[in-house]
Amino acid sequence: MYPCVVKWCEDCLSLVFSPKLELVLVESGGDKIPRKGGPGITKSDLLIINKIDIAEYVHGSLDIMARNSKMMRGERPFVFGKLYDGVGLETIISFILERGMFPERRPEKLAKTA
Repeated sequence: MYPCVVKWCEDCLSLVFSPKLELVLVESGGDKIPRKGGPGITKSDLLIINKIDIAEYVHGSLDIMARNSKMMRGERPFVFGKLYDGVGLETIISFILERGMFPERRPEKLAKTA
């Protein structure tokens, strides 16, 4: 198994699980972030737009962020989240397990499949 490498960029946090699996985490602190289109935004396997609860307080629009993410990423997926409260977390975990080809190890998930 590959270790996770964490890289901090100007506007985002990049998590590299393997040479073929990279996730980029940005805050919804402004809807300009996806539109900036840096390599983390355009080429990562999954774009995670976190802290969606603060968007309205900083005049950010989730609709604009979704539109810009689709425009900059094409078919590459993105997910909105509020990770502190677990919103979007299951989608992210499932993506990592599936794309990273990691085995499911969470006891509650293993019990459901047994």
